[in-house]
Amino acid sequence: MHTVNPNRLWNIEEVADYLGISVDTMRHWRTIGEGPICCRIGKHLRYRVADVLAMSRGTPRQVTMGSIVKRSNGKWRARYRDLAGREHARHFARKVDAQRWLDEVSSLILAGAYVDPDAGKITFAEWWTAWSARQTWTHSTRETADLSARSVTFGDVPLRSLKRAHTEEWVKAMTLSAVSRKQGLAASTIRTRFNYVHMALRAAVRDRLIIENPAERVKTPKQRRRHVAMTIPSPDQVAKALDAAPREFRAFVALCAFAGLRLGEAAAIRATDIDATSNILAVRRQVQARCAASSRSSRPRQARSATCRSRRASPTRSPTTPHRWAPTARRAGSSSPGMRCSTATAPATNGG
Repeated sequence: MHTVNPNRLWNIEEVADYLGISVDTMRHWRTIGEGPICCRIGKHLRYRVADVLAMSRGTPRQVTMGSIVKRSNGKWRARYRDLAGREHARHFARKVDAQRWLDEVSSLILAGAYVDPDAGKITFAEWWTAWSARQTWTHSTRETADLSARSVTFGDVPLRSLKRAHTEEWVKAMTLSAVSRKQGLAASTIRTRFNYVHMALRAAVRDRLIIENPAERVKTPKQRRRHVAMTIPSPDQVAKALDAAPREFRAFVALCAFAGLRLGEAAAIRATDIDATSNILAVRRQVQARCAASSRSSRPRQARSATCRSRRASPTRSPTTPHRWAPTARRAGSSSPGMRCSTATAPATNGG
């Protein structure tokens, strides 16, 4: 027995021949919203074999492709029911425009790209609130993500009205000075904020709230390559920084320099984390500048004089640490804002 590919497309004559009816009947069914589902490809009507076979077996249609009726005011009313059974209608001055609209809807449904026109009425801010609440973020990640969402310039714009221009204007605004800042944000900060917003819009596409992501292919400022942007101080520069640091701050600077720790990791070190006998420094936590805690973990890193094992984050870092480092760097004659380096030899110092 000959089998037919269910994904194959038939023209109206082939469908009429299979069902044993006339082509005129097929056209009438299409006008009143009956018969198998069809779509328009260019100027041609096409029917998926699977839909025709389902109709011949008496399977109810999942969606009505629609009907067009002329109203008393001369307008043409086109309507259809979506996969959920909800009716949608629009009015047109010409019947050909109404039919074109129904054909476009039919094509989207058959392609699996249909989006309920009422779904995108919620604003970006409303969608962010609903979507972000479902994410399994740590406290610090949620703070960063929410800050990114609050920075957009289109928070009150409905999702269905969002255009690529909206995201481009937002990215441009972040590169400029504002009331709350003297200069534009760093390229890395812009990229981080953009990524969170891009994820939210991509989720809206997956949930069929919008057809496409308005942040797709939007360019952000280029970041300097790490090996160009990072300045590694020499042993002499580290020695000058240690000499210039206040006595109570000198051990902190040395920890950042020789153990290769981040600022938050160095600030969280406790005396119990140091095993002088085995020459091991265990990095069990890190602190954040603003949030209470973070559960972000990082890979273990091997330092010159210590084995560093990073496990989890903990309390809030004192905001005075960066302020102590800035004058120390100036007194040492360093233009680098970093507090971390990797050196082969520990420099000789005059104290501490």
